[in-house]
Amino acid sequence: MKLLFIVAVVELVSVSAFAQSAQVCPALPPNTNLEWQYREGPDFDLCYAHEHESVDTAFGIYFGWAPSFTPKKESEIGPGRIGGREVTWYRTESSSLGREALVTFNSSSAEVAHVWVLASSQQQLGARLSILEHIAFKPQSNAH
Repeated sequence: MKLLFIVAVVELVSVSAFAQSAQVCPALPPNTNLEWQYREGPDFDLCYAHEHESVDTAFGIYFGWAPSFTPKKESEIGPGRIGGREVTWYRTESSSLGREALVTFNSSSAEVAHVWVLASSQQQLGARLSILEHIAFKPQSNAH
């Protein structure tokens, strides 16, 4: 009986995390074979995109007011788009194929999205950047 209760609690937490990810994480374009893994922090939200049945992160998005990423001019790669918004991409410190950017939503809020992309090849990087161009951000009133 105790095991059944534990299984029910785990299922309930999984359903709750899925529901929260649907409220916070951007909509992915159709036919991407990606799904979100959601994590809630004390005053921020994290969304990790990974291929179905894989634990490897394709890209991630932090929604909050204090991202750990600070853009450095010497790491700047150039312009791009995330969810229809213009951004500047920067090279990550951990990988020559990694990219990261900040997305601002409006001038009246300090909330930002820190987006990072991980890839093992130029082809994979290009595909993931293309997906990010077409994600659809949710209204920020749902996030922390």
